[in-house]
Amino acid sequence: AIRCTVLEPENPAAWRTHGDAEMSLCNAKAARAAYEKQLALLPDSANAMLDVCCIALDLADYDCCLELADRVLKTDRAADGLHVKAMVANRASRHEEAIDLFQQAIDAGCNNISTAHWNRSLSLLAIGRYKEGWTEHEHRKHEWRNPALSLSFMRFNAPLYDEYRPMEIDGRKASLLIHAEA
Repeated sequence: AIRCTVLEPENPAAWRTHGDAEMSLCNAKAARAAYEKQLALLPDSANAMLDVCCIALDLADYDCCLELADRVLKTDRAADGLHVKAMVANRASRHEEAIDLFQQAIDAGCNNISTAHWNRSLSLLAIGRYKEGWTEHEHRKHEWRNPALSLSFMRFNAPLYDEYRPMEIDGRKASLLIHAEA
């Protein structure tokens, strides 16, 4: 990725690839620098703005996130701008606001609805709205982009427990495996 940015320093895709590689290595400062170079080359790109938002969230630079989210709201990725604003509200413990913003992002068709539901669950659980929170929390099993959320669901080939389905397999009583996963 570094070699690509040296060979083509004006190529935003090279900088995005470099940023992604640094993110996977948990090198937040280098990832941010790469994403910011991408954004400098594509200042109106919602994708570039959202890449910077992702790392700025991790670095707790919420002012940057909100500034870029406001810009994203003026693009075809407005729903993802709402998701960023919801994340900032959640991290600032403004949970009621976050819950509303997550729902707006979901309703508007944000890029990653399963993650938005799961993120919404964290705010619901934080303020004691447990029934809603646990229902939203179950959306993590649909999140295939982030294995940390869905891995536990992919580990077993038996069906998940469903309180409404009889616990029988082929006419025999079934065993219930209780497995800690979160």
